[in-house]
Order: sequence, then C-alpha cells, then structure tokens
Amino acid sequence: MYSPRAYEEGVARGEAKSLAKPLLTVLEARRIPVPDDVAEEIANCPDADTMLAWLRRAALATHIADVFRV
Repeated sequence: MYSPRAYEEGVARGEAKSLAKPLLTVLEARRIPVPDDVAEEIANCPDADTMLAWLRRAALATHIADVFRV
C-alpha cells in the first residue's frame, strides 16, 4: 500500500545517500583518514541536512574531528 510518509522518508534517505560519495571524496582529497565506524555512520545517515553539514565542514577540515566532532 502506498504511504506518502514512507515515500518522503525514502526520498530523504536517497538524498542523504547520494551525498555519501562526495563527502568521502572530499575527505580523501584532503588526505583525512576515515575510520571504519565513521564510514559506516556516513553510509547509514538518513538525513540530507546532516550530510550537507558534514560536507561543508569537510571542505575546510584538517582532521576527522573537524567534521564529525569525534
């Protein structure tokens, strides 16, 4: 059965997932190592706004803690 809410959640997860590779690419370009647990958090993040915030921080980061506050 079609559910508008489930559809919206699916779209949001898709948007967030589409930002994972660019985020990891920026971190790689900046030579910032990504621990496995952080890579998993990125892959499983369901919120595009969170992913965008991480991506913005990654653009200026020098350490992983600058991005994720770990």
